Amino acid sequence: MKWGKPRVYHYQNWQSDVVTSRQQNYQLPPNYQWPTAKYRQFMIRHLAGHLAWLYVKGWWRPRIIGRLPPQGAYVLYANHTQPTADVLLPLVVGGAQRFNALISPANLKVPIVGPWLPWAGGLALPATGRQLAQLTQLVTQRLQNQQFLMLYPESHVWPYYTQIRPFNVSAFHFPVASHVPAYVMTTTYQAPRHHRPQVTVFIDGPFWPDEQRPRKVQQHQLSQQVRTCMQHRAEASTYQYVQYEQQR
Repeated sequence: MKWGKPRVYHYQNWQSDVVTSRQQNYQLPPNYQWPTAKYRQFMIRHLAGHLAWLYVKGWWRPRIIGRLPPQGAYVLYANHTQPTADVLLPLVVGGAQRFNALISPANLKVPIVGPWLPWAGGLALPATGRQLAQLTQLVTQRLQNQQFLMLYPESHVWPYYTQIRPFNVSAFHFPVASHVPAYVMTTTYQAPRHHRPQVTVFIDGPFWPDEQRPRKVQQHQLSQQVRTCMQHRAEASTYQYVQYEQQR
């Protein structure tokens, strides 16, 4: 693919979905259950890990600077700029068997791959308070089992966006509540080479809040630490593959 004049995306506010699907507004049914069958999860995660490695290492080929710990629970935060790679890269850098990610319910309706996402670690966001309690318990249990949680605090994917958008502070509940560190993964973009985008991914951390402060204060502290780190790393972006224009 040749990269010439940048594509233009239009948005109204920071919560705009510039990439949508046919069932963008799908919500979980009241009787939805997050899968827990360990053998099937193991097999699907194993397959997903291989597919992710082929895509990331064989096709996307980013330069990765930094490393995540091979053991121990943590929450990984990243800017959300790739519809496909943002799903697969964490499986490569963090390990498929330990991977969990909060995802939009609309992802469950993606043809072919959607129904398998929960078995690979995708945790669809709840629609009711009862479901929220169930999901919170499940995430807490997986962190206690030394797995990691992937979160995109910008919430919406904006392809190739080179700045850092505002965060949803509620995304910082889990590291505070579970007393686990936060790590940061920032994807940046450089000029194309051989008609391919050049990508550099930075991994930083660990980050901890002041645990002597109230939980809400800790969430804000951690949010600011992660945002400051991402903004610093985002300065490594030197090329715009896509332009974003706000509609008023």
